[in-house]
Amino acid sequence: MTNQDEGGESRMASFINKDNENIEVNTNQPKQATELLSDLQQKIIDLQTKQAELESELRAKNEELAVCELRHKADIQNYIKRYENEKLEAIKFANKKILQDITLPLDQLFLALSVKTQGDNLDAIASLQSLYQGIVMTKDEFVKILANYGLKRLTPEGQKFDPNLHQAISQVNDASKEDGIIITCVQAGYELNGRVVKPAMVIVNTKGN
Repeated sequence: MTNQDEGGESRMASFINKDNENIEVNTNQPKQATELLSDLQQKIIDLQTKQAELESELRAKNEELAVCELRHKADIQNYIKRYENEKLEAIKFANKKILQDITLPLDQLFLALSVKTQGDNLDAIASLQSLYQGIVMTKDEFVKILANYGLKRLTPEGQKFDPNLHQAISQVNDASKEDGIIITCVQAGYELNGRVVKPAMVIVNTKGN
């Protein structure tokens, strides 16, 4: 083999080596793309996993809030029931104090009625006077105690008839009186703290045609 042939073979080998290097470079590019795609897929999987965890935590929080809401509703219902029971109990015994106070004039009334007329006429008159005074004291005591509780006695004689305040049980025709005027108060009415709790029974004047 001549030197010329050896030089050609050397150049050929060099050329083949360069081609092989180019081939290796070209084969590495798809490999890098595959690795990048794999990394992206893994990140997507990680994000999906994280999303699932967050959704699970959110559901757990919602369930916890729902349980708390039910518990609060139950507490409110129990409070309302307890309040209603206490209110009914308070209403049931609301008149305890006033009834206790009324026993004083009631006892005075019994005492006044226990007076008996004995002896001659003078003794009888004195006994009747004592009875009358006892009844007056009882009446005054009742009025005083009831006024302390806001109860006012109403005797609307001479006033204009008002169906919201008065109950007409009869009518008269008196030309000298104004039409609709209360002529007689048969039974007094009562007002509690500005509200009528018992209308007065009255006789009303009604002019005929």
